Amino acid sequence: MNWRSVRIQTDGADIAIVPNSVVAKLQIVNRSVPNRDRAVSAQLWCPARADPERVVEVLQEATLLCPPILETPAPSVTLTQSGMSAGRAHLRISARVVNGALRQGAHPSHKYVIS
Repeated sequence: MNWRSVRIQTDGADIAIVPNSVVAKLQIVNRSVPNRDRAVSAQLWCPARADPERVVEVLQEATLLCPPILETPAPSVTLTQSGMSAGRAHLRISARVVNGALRQGAHPSHKYVIS
């Protein structure tokens, strides 16, 4: 890429030199972008009084309600801590990136509370 033109590799592996004035009027599809699927994990806290089996069940059901979450590999929920005041679950999903984001709202690394 320079001030006057862009070099683009075509599907046939040829190099096309396209003037910027033409590029500005085109819709270009970048076929070199890697797979849009991403693995995401989150730590979720729940009160100690919460039934561990119910926590796992609710989290698994929640993954079914979110269309960007992929069925393969299957989402997983693991109880990683059980304490006197709180428990912790680890949720791991694979999701399809849409418009540069996994989802709207909080960042996937944030901690969530299940009550």
